[in-house]
Amino acid sequence: MLNYRSGGATPDTMEFSRQMAPYCAVRRLVCNPNDRYRTTDSCCNNLNNPLWRASITNQARFLSPTYVDPYNTGSIPRIRSVIGPLLSSPRDVSNAVLNGGVSPPRSRIFSVSLTHFGQVVDHDFISTPILKESRNQINQWTSFLDLSVTYGNTLDGQNDLRELGTGRLQESINKLLPNGPPGSECLAGEECFKSGDNRPAEVPMLTVVHTAFLREHNNIVERLRALGWNDGEVFTRSIRDFTTFGPDTIARWMTTQFKSRSDRFLTPAIRNRLFQTIPGNGFDFGSLNIQRGIDHGIPSYNRWRQFCGLQPALHF
Repeated sequence: MLNYRSGGATPDTMEFSRQMAPYCAVRRLVCNPNDRYRTTDSCCNNLNNPLWRASITNQARFLSPTYVDPYNTGSIPRIRSVIGPLLSSPRDVSNAVLNGGVSPPRSRIFSVSLTHFGQVVDHDFISTPILKESRNQINQWTSFLDLSVTYGNTLDGQNDLRELGTGRLQESINKLLPNGPPGSECLAGEECFKSGDNRPAEVPMLTVVHTAFLREHNNIVERLRALGWNDGEVFTRSIRDFTTFGPDTIARWMTTQFKSRSDRFLTPAIRNRLFQTIPGNGFDFGSLNIQRGIDHGIPSYNRWRQFCGLQPALHF
């Protein structure tokens, strides 16, 4: 039985749930309303809806997705516009709309530190794994600003970062991030770092911010230990204090250079050379995000205008 009410031919919800039940683990939670601290995965933040915005849950949607497979499940992304022609290449759209030239104008107010602190905020509440045939994308992290980039989003992950018995987070020489295994952001043979998020070395400026959070946590721990707090109390209280107050400054050198001005354009560094390791193998961040929107079934511009109570656009 099919249900057409959601904007696409989707299986009846109850029947779909019945057939999928043997393959899906059920997370049955019992929340304690007297808990003093939040859980690592953010379960029970909302006592009435314990799984809302917890890690490893579906991302919320304002509009139902738009795919082109028969059941709108996400196995085939949209390749044509709503009036029929093939969608333009994401790179062509980026070249036409996002190209600000080789020397984009600079802000007179904001420094580079704002850009990369914003990147940490982004990484704190969203990480979407690449899954084939996924109608609703999953968020690996919690959807709360809870410093999961520093502490992780699972209890096992958090314990892997802790210096057990002291309440401190692990650190390496010179109070840098602890050494970690090679991964997508760090190749074998390089100095690899480990943090609550798997992207601490995406760019050096991001590593600086991760390091600042690590050091501030351990500073708070030492002050609490001086007051006689034990390991468990020190660690959880440090998380609460840190997510409330945090460090006020980032690395000094990041504040000496102004960022690009806020506009619709992207700098050449991220529009042509994102993650570049040798000349010519960089990504275009604008193209990548446009393609993500298609892969994730983001509806057309005019559907969003309608959702917002606006008349459809007739010319672009």
